[in-house]
This record gives sequence, C-alpha cells and structure tokens, in this order.
Amino acid sequence: MRLRADVPAVRTLVVTGAAPADALSYERLLEAASPEFPTVQVAPGDVCMQPYTSGSTGKPKGVLLTHGGQFWNADAVRRVMMFDETERALVAVPLYHKNAMASAVKPILMAGGALVILPGFDAANVIAAIDRYRCTYMTGVPAMFRLILNQKALLAQHDVSTLRWAACGSAMVAPDLLKEFEETVHAGISEGYGLTEGGPVVFESPRFGPRKVGSAGLPLPGCEVRVVNADGQERRAGEAGELWTRNPGLARYYNAPEITAQKFDAEGWLHTGDLVRGDADGYYTILGRLDDMINVGGENVYPKEVEDTPLLHPAVREVVVVSVPHALKGEAPVAFVVLRDGFSSTPCRSAAPARSTARRCSGAPERGSAC
Repeated sequence: MRLRADVPAVRTLVVTGAAPADALSYERLLEAASPEFPTVQVAPGDVCMQPYTSGSTGKPKGVLLTHGGQFWNADAVRRVMMFDETERALVAVPLYHKNAMASAVKPILMAGGALVILPGFDAANVIAAIDRYRCTYMTGVPAMFRLILNQKALLAQHDVSTLRWAACGSAMVAPDLLKEFEETVHAGISEGYGLTEGGPVVFESPRFGPRKVGSAGLPLPGCEVRVVNADGQERRAGEAGELWTRNPGLARYYNAPEITAQKFDAEGWLHTGDLVRGDADGYYTILGRLDDMINVGGENVYPKEVEDTPLLHPAVREVVVVSVPHALKGEAPVAFVVLRDGFSSTPCRSAAPARSTARRCSGAPERGSAC
C-alpha cells in the first residue's frame, strides 16, 4: 500500500473493507472480539486521548487530554445544552475532529442519548439521514451548513422537522448563515468556540435563554477566561484582546515541552492566540487569530469586522478578507466575495470606520470561483 511506502514507521495498519495482505481487516477484528467490555481502572489525570492539532497553521502537535478533563468538559456541555435521553444526534464530521467529539459524541452519550454517525459528509445524505432517523440535533462547520442550505429541493422533499437544534463552529460563522438556517430548517442554531488543548469547548451559546448573533456565547461553568493586551493587562468590556483560559480540561502537548512552555504560563493560563471581545453581559465574540490582525496606518483592524459589512448586502453570500501591502498605510484589507444567484458585482458603501472598510472587493457568482 502507498501509505506504508510514505510512512515506513507504521507497524500495524487496520483498514475497512477488503484488506490487503499486509493489513488487518477492521471487520474481522470486530468478529473476533469478545462481547464483554473490559473494565480498566483510571485516574482523573490519566491520558484518555491524544488527538493532533495544528491550530490554523503549523506542524500538528499531540494533545494529552485526560479522563478528568474530558469528563468535566462533556458534562459542562451537556448541562449548558440541556441534552437528555431523548436526543438523537447526527454526526457527519470526522470523529478525530473536536467539533464531533466535544460538541456531540461525548456530551450526547453522557446524557443517555443516541448517535447517528455517517461515514462522511454529503449534504444530500445528511438531509436524508435527519428524515430517516428522526434526528433532533446536529453539529458541523459553516461550510457544511452552507452546502445543506444549497439543497433547496431536497429540503423540501424530506421531513427535517424533528431537528430541534444545531451547533456551528470550528471556523468564522457569518450571521446570515444562522438566520438562513433557522428560517429554512426551522431549527435553532448557535455558535460555540473551543480549541483542542483548551478544554476543548470554552464558549457555548445557551440553547435556551438570551443568545447574541455573532457571539460564541458564554464561558462554560468552571471555565475562567481573560482578555488581555500585548502586555498581559486586562482589557475592559468592549475592547479586543487575546483570549486566555484556565479550566479543568486544559491539556499539554506530547513531547513538546518548549511549545507547552510558550502557550501555558506559570499560573496555568493557556494563551490561545485568538482575538476576542467580551461585552458587559459576559458574551464573547471571536475576531480572528492574533497573527491575522491587520495594521492599517497604526490602527488594529480585525478581518471579521471587515467581513461583517459586505455580508449586510443582499447580493453577498460569503466573504473573506485578507491583508495586502499598501503604499501609504503599510497594510490594507481586501475582500473576496461570493455573490448569490442572480446578482452581479455591485459597489457597496459602508458606515464602518474607514480603517475597517475593505479597500477593494473581488466578486464571483455563487457557483463560480471566489477569486
């Protein structure tokens, strides 16, 4: 197999379906396994999982998640989302992804609910599965929900009325996506925020009670957060800064003491590298990565703030903002937009400050290339 040639350090390979001579069959291993589940004594500080994360950039790092930390995080999500034994969650995100494990698999099983796990994501299969299995909850990334909403005919053909709630995260979420999903599917949807080594879940929007569109929600019970400037000084409500968090689910990196020392301080705070803004009610909005910030003539501009303005235009379906060199300002934001069907490029005016307005926009039809 090509994998063995590419990764010679692999000693044992387990595959599904037809297994070649140098690999083990997953199905045959299941057939030969004992039906009794072995009991193993573990301590709260013992490692239970070692997923790999690279954040938005960089080489993947192993993260040493503990039994105690994951029990706390799953139980906190279960309580905030008010999951119970009536839930039937649809999981179409890969199980190695914390979007699936932390937002669905672990808290749903802890609540006594059921899981419908698909072998991969396909919008048509997701819609059909909600109908067939009467799913009440699902989780996913923004692109998945966009693709589901594109299937207007299938949504009309299938009964998705059992879906009560959906959680969206792992990437920036456009407010219009949440609105369109609720209006089309007639189910609630909310944002959350987390990172593999940070809990994983840090913020969750309440399922019942006040929600704020564009906000990732409130810190989980037992999760401490700080928003600080470059000197580590606390920022006031309404001011942007780097998110630090401290909670029972924090996890160090495998065999990477230098990176661990860079990310965790002596008081146990994880410096996430993510830019956030908290408000007076304790809700937090994710603005992007610290290294994504654009310096426009000495003013800090956050890509999400620039992206939110074009999304107010009815012609715009998606937008992404990047930094480009600027002769006078040093850097300037440029927006790439995807237009909805039936629209052509249209100039738009912004009421936002000049520093937070895209200097140039490039548009493409919905089914075309964005740039």
